[in-house]
Amino acid sequence: MLVLALAALGLSGSAWAQEPAARISVSVVPPAEQHSEEALPPPREAESKIYPFPLQPATRQPAPNPLVENLAKSGPVVPTPVQEEPIDLSTALRLAERRNPYIGKAREAIQLALAQQLQARALPLPHLRAGLNYHQHDGVLQTSFGGIRHVDESSLYFGAGSRVLAADTVAFPGVQFFNHMGDVFFEPLVARQNVRVKEFEAAAVGNTVLLEVSTAYLRLLAAEGDLAALMQSEIEMDLIVQTTAQFLKQGKGREANARRARTAALLLHVQKQATEERVAFAAAELARVLHLDPSTRLHSPGRDIALLPLVDPERPLEELIRIALSARPELAAVRAGIALKTTQIRQEKTRPFLPTVSIGYSAGGFGGGTDRTDLVPIHPEFGRIGSRADFDVVAWWTLQNLGAGNIAAARMRGNERNLAEVEQLRLINQVRREVTATRALVEARRQEIDSALRRVDVAVKEFNEDYIRIRGNLGYAIEVIDSMNRLAESRLNLIQVLAGYNMAQFQLFVAMGQTPLAAAAKVD
Repeated sequence: MLVLALAALGLSGSAWAQEPAARISVSVVPPAEQHSEEALPPPREAESKIYPFPLQPATRQPAPNPLVENLAKSGPVVPTPVQEEPIDLSTALRLAERRNPYIGKAREAIQLALAQQLQARALPLPHLRAGLNYHQHDGVLQTSFGGIRHVDESSLYFGAGSRVLAADTVAFPGVQFFNHMGDVFFEPLVARQNVRVKEFEAAAVGNTVLLEVSTAYLRLLAAEGDLAALMQSEIEMDLIVQTTAQFLKQGKGREANARRARTAALLLHVQKQATEERVAFAAAELARVLHLDPSTRLHSPGRDIALLPLVDPERPLEELIRIALSARPELAAVRAGIALKTTQIRQEKTRPFLPTVSIGYSAGGFGGGTDRTDLVPIHPEFGRIGSRADFDVVAWWTLQNLGAGNIAAARMRGNERNLAEVEQLRLINQVRREVTATRALVEARRQEIDSALRRVDVAVKEFNEDYIRIRGNLGYAIEVIDSMNRLAESRLNLIQVLAGYNMAQFQLFVAMGQTPLAAAAKVD
């Protein structure tokens, strides 16, 4: 069995302002050391240790307890895991950053945006083509002045470009630039702004996922602390069972007292079993968010619960809100999206005034012939191949659907920007609400810690007094059992308040736009 040591801060409100990073630890001491004062950790500065009471000397063995023996024979309520692995919060956050699919998907969206940006930047560069074409015609043709003539002809072209017929230019130039000049100018800017949107969205997804991981880890730590507290309470309840059973055996006590103590011990054991289930569930939930094999049971390296000084609760609320509005990646993503839509509006408004330009250059070998004998000089059916070069520049301006299409496109981009601005207002209100609510939660949990510490202190003293009286057969078993139940409840309440304070600190930290990775060093 294990001994639960509760370390407490000073109970005055000024201690919070002086020691914001003070630790309250719930540590497990090995069984062989549970009665040795040398085995207890020395008190730290600005801390006062609270222990339940001095237990019986280590040389004395507890009397056999049939109730505890029967419960032990029932075995653990949770199956023994195949493997157990310790994990701290820093490791959990780094694993989530590498393995979580939501974070991976958001980062792949950045890579896609970067590829689109490269494509947009390459718009001013021409296409390069090389090829050949062979043409043969048998039968009649119509001349430019309308006459019909029977012509058998053939031609061959090879080099830069392809599809050359008669006196026409090269259909697919060897070197060609073909783009709307508005796209050449605006698309790289739009693509760059889209990259910024994806980067901020990825940061927001990362903060959300890592906050979920942090919460899952702190819940596991709180469940383990509850289990350690209940194990200590079970040790103390076992002493009450032994004492009442001994008095009953000696004829000095009532059987009702012994039965009442056994019932209380059984209820406490059932509560401990439920907590074991909660520990297993919390470990499985942490494995889920980390995408690890749940058959390996995760647990914290120790049983220490420290107050996390992530955000100074004394800072004014207005300052915290101002920091959040400037640092939240969700708001930054919306602002970048508004800038992107503004650029696209300019692009659509200038589209009718900028031309589509096609510039082509081709060079290669070309030759052919015909069977007509009325041409001077007479060429053979397929004559000599000579060199040929073509250079073409074409530009045209377009009004889509008589200009109505251009107006509609510009209005669509404007409506998209308006929607983004409305979303920005919604997010601003959400950020203000989250910062205000989480800061209030931190302050409430901070005040609850003082009350929880005082409650543990009173419960310890009350239990000591009642237990000493019952050991002298001066009190009633129901009194010490009631004191024991209040002590166990006060311990659990203290652990839950500490865990709630730390979770609220993380929520406020992320609500201000900070990443949980920045808090990992302080946490561990």
